[in-house]
Amino acid sequence: MSKRVIHLLVVGLLLLTALLVACGDSTATTAPATTTAGAATTAAGTTTTVSATTSAATTAPTTQASQVKMGGSLRVALNADVSKLDPLLSTALVERQVFHNMFDTLVSIDDKLNIIPNLATSWTQPDPKTIVFKLRTGVKFHDGTDFDAEAVKFNIERYLTTTGSQRKSELSNIDTVAVTDPTTVQFNLKAPFAPLLANLSDRAGMMVSPTAVKKLGDDFVRNPLGAGTGAFKFVEWKKDDHLTLEKNAT
Repeated sequence: MSKRVIHLLVVGLLLLTALLVACGDSTATTAPATTTAGAATTAAGTTTTVSATTSAATTAPTTQASQVKMGGSLRVALNADVSKLDPLLSTALVERQVFHNMFDTLVSIDDKLNIIPNLATSWTQPDPKTIVFKLRTGVKFHDGTDFDAEAVKFNIERYLTTTGSQRKSELSNIDTVAVTDPTTVQFNLKAPFAPLLANLSDRAGMMVSPTAVKKLGDDFVRNPLGAGTGAFKFVEWKKDDHLTLEKNAT
């Protein structure tokens, strides 16, 4: 083969190599640009979507609020039927879900587990064996009976002395309850008892109408009409079927 032919072949191979390298560089340069453009599009799309979602979420409550209608009925399913409607005798967890709608407690618990006021607006502890509660004024039971210090004394003594009371052990460290005035009641303890306030935020602290208890007698456990001070009033209970409450308008 002549030198001229060999020379042309070498030149051709060099040109082909250069072309391939150029194509490779072009591909390498173009690929990130495509990726970058795609990322920009995705980011823009995401921003738009979030913005739209945020806007919708912001405006939705206003639209819904304008469509809210007062009244009506709400049906709630319970995992079991209640068996007793008297906090004194109650042992079932499901009953507490009903009770907290009908009966207010002396104190309550917030979402951080702090003891906060409820029917008792404040309390002081002059010594480890004495707790003095100041009570909310203007509160009436659903039957019209006034909620006051005498009602608190009645409830605590009922929980402590009634045969079969399921609350006795929760309050057993209370020795006596004294009424100072209509809005002040004093608990005298047998010994210091740290869990007392927590116990009073549950069934042991639920206040029921003394009038209803005396009037209804043994039927109170099934038919506590007018007994609470809560947001809802008892209407009826049909065992294994339904239990009806209605809004307390006062």
